[in-house]
Amino acid sequence: MPKKFLTLSIILTLSFLKFANAENYRISNPSSKDSSQFYSELAKVSKTPYKLGSYNLKVFGLKIYNIELYGENPVFKYNNKFALVINYHRKFQKDRLVERSIQEIARINNIKDQDLLNNYKVKLQEMFFDVNNGDRKTAIFDPK
Repeated sequence: MPKKFLTLSIILTLSFLKFANAENYRISNPSSKDSSQFYSELAKVSKTPYKLGSYNLKVFGLKIYNIELYGENPVFKYNNKFALVINYHRKFQKDRLVERSIQEIARINNIKDQDLLNNYKVKLQEMFFDVNNGDRKTAIFDPK
């Protein structure tokens, strides 16, 4: 796995773990394809957000999604606002996204506690939506 993706995956996973235990996150409109809404979402992070990283996930050469991390400062810190933006290139049902995310969270963080994973699953069920090719989801985290 490329180092850049591993780093972004860890940030994404740790971000979810923070989101799952906090009330200071928000997910954008489930069918957001509008660029003006995208920039208004990022403006909630900073007037001039910094793009801190990105990765294009492909499986067997097929584009799955592009994920981007934006922050209010050029260096990522959890005590700063940040946004995770996912641009989907495939259609996925919410339940499949939740199941796959739980598998990855368990794998990356070596979590065996099924009660903890079930709690995360409940949170993901609240946060996730069905997605279509071209949908953009933005998760904003504000530590305040």
